[in-house]
Amino acid sequence: MIAIIEIIDRYIRLSPGPYSDAVKNELYYIKSVQVREPGRAVRYEQERVDLYSDDSGYLLFPRGFEQRVKDFLDSKNVPHTTKVVSEMTLPDADMSNLGELRPGQLEVLQAIGDSKCGVVDALTGFGKGVMIEKVIKMYPNQTHGIFTKSKSVCNMLYERLSKVFPSAGCWNSSIHKKGNPIVCTVGSMGHIELDKIEVAQFDEVHQLVIPSFLQFYPKFKGSKFIAYSATPDDRMDNSALAVEGFFGPKLIKVDYQDGVKLGLVVPIEVFCIEAQGTTTGTYFQNMKHDIARQRYGYWSNDARNNLIAKTVYEFLPKKINEKDPQILILVDKVEHALQLQKKLPDFKVAHGPMSADSAKKFQQEGLLDGDPPSKKDVEALQEQFSQGKERRAIATSIWSTGVDFPELAVIIRADGGASKIKDVQMPGRVARLAKGKDKGILIDFSDSFDAWALRRARSRRTNYESKGWSVIDVTI
Repeated sequence: MIAIIEIIDRYIRLSPGPYSDAVKNELYYIKSVQVREPGRAVRYEQERVDLYSDDSGYLLFPRGFEQRVKDFLDSKNVPHTTKVVSEMTLPDADMSNLGELRPGQLEVLQAIGDSKCGVVDALTGFGKGVMIEKVIKMYPNQTHGIFTKSKSVCNMLYERLSKVFPSAGCWNSSIHKKGNPIVCTVGSMGHIELDKIEVAQFDEVHQLVIPSFLQFYPKFKGSKFIAYSATPDDRMDNSALAVEGFFGPKLIKVDYQDGVKLGLVVPIEVFCIEAQGTTTGTYFQNMKHDIARQRYGYWSNDARNNLIAKTVYEFLPKKINEKDPQILILVDKVEHALQLQKKLPDFKVAHGPMSADSAKKFQQEGLLDGDPPSKKDVEALQEQFSQGKERRAIATSIWSTGVDFPELAVIIRADGGASKIKDVQMPGRVARLAKGKDKGILIDFSDSFDAWALRRARSRRTNYESKGWSVIDVTI
């Protein structure tokens, strides 16, 4: 029996056969779901997610699984043939007008040109914006769409592309301008003629396996799909297989060590800070609520915040020859940023909008003097920090995406997080090339004062070491 593989725009249909059940077992994953209930600790439940549908034996699954299924059939010695029912036809990629490229980028563009869909797994700082621009030039007569979850990234990409392509458009909650290429947030995809897009590019694809994107997935028809991420395999819900299904297999991988060898980024040096005389207790691990554990373990932990201040004012000057290095402290919550600012008065704070009630509460607690910064104030601070005019800042996740700080010398992770994606994405921002910069410094903390916090810190350390970064223990 010959298996028939039919390409139907964004989907593949596989004819019935004795191989069908085995194929099904290749196209599902076990999703981890976080469950929160009042008065109980957070727990995780698991559920099966099928990435196919079965219609009387015919299996229908996303286009990205085409090669996986072909390889599986080959491994079982099942002969197969491919039939194109419907898809967009593109000309060969034009590689003659790409201009200057950094090392390694041509190989990425060649892999993109040779593929109908796929994921570029490339380190932060590789030059994603350059890649997006060059792909548009590779298909100069086609209709292009660039999609991202973040409005700030959408605006940044539009600003960049509009300088090269005067006909560029942008569509999000603030800007409504049609054009080609068009940059669009996932939340605004319903306003775009997706069926007309011939080349679609997706930023931070690990964020896009979500209902607000998947409902529009079929409307893309047979367009070329190219996606970018430094962490396509690290989703906490275990859905990396879904990323492959909807966006395609990994086309090429450029990790941090490759980036350093190619001269694309500077090496990262990690210092893991411990306070002298610290003993491990069990203060927070038995608290039922995550918010309480994080508030007392990190945000309002006076001893830990003092250690962060000591790191800035005593440790870093001994490690950096630069007279006024640019330093960014990353936190999860505004409350933590304000607590730290009291100990680091020369640092500016960047955070999202604050309600009147929250501002009043922080004022009463003595954490906020006067009114909170406006959206324009925060945008101006980001611009000044990007230009190197401001040298010290504390930021919440508002600066986790859509920012570029070339002069950034030091990142201090005060957040105490436990996310593999953050462990890669956050430090990557300090590895960008800049004149006179030979390395990027990441400061983290061993947090051995509590067993729960210590486990999280060890998880971060493991992720750093897996990237080949040097991790140095320091007691101060």
